[in-house]
Amino acid sequence: METAYQKLILYGKDCILWSLMTFILDKAISEPANIPALEKCTTYDLVSAVKRQSPFYCQVSRAHVDNDVFLQEAVAIYKAFLYLIKINREKSIKLFCVPTYDIDLIWHTHQLHALSYCNDLTKMIGKV
Repeated sequence: METAYQKLILYGKDCILWSLMTFILDKAISEPANIPALEKCTTYDLVSAVKRQSPFYCQVSRAHVDNDVFLQEAVAIYKAFLYLIKINREKSIKLFCVPTYDIDLIWHTHQLHALSYCNDLTKMIGKV
């Protein structure tokens, strides 16, 4: 398991805040509070899920992500990615398409607007 210091070295200065948060989470998890079963809102391991997002967070927190040209190109690449999924489905090609960080950023942002996301994907690839 990586320490907060190792993550700082691994992911660079852009992720100091994330490394600090990870350190705090690790500390909190190692000393769990006694939470009654009724207070739990989910059985999904949210802490582990957040930790798995560390590389993604570091990638999409860099300065170039705020650049309009980068974002416009990312949207175009995202649309091409969706088209690739559509073509694969039409040809019954069962390949799992893995998005790059720029595609993933636009994809997650698109999903934040659930109605538009649902309508756009239904129109573009036939299903959500």
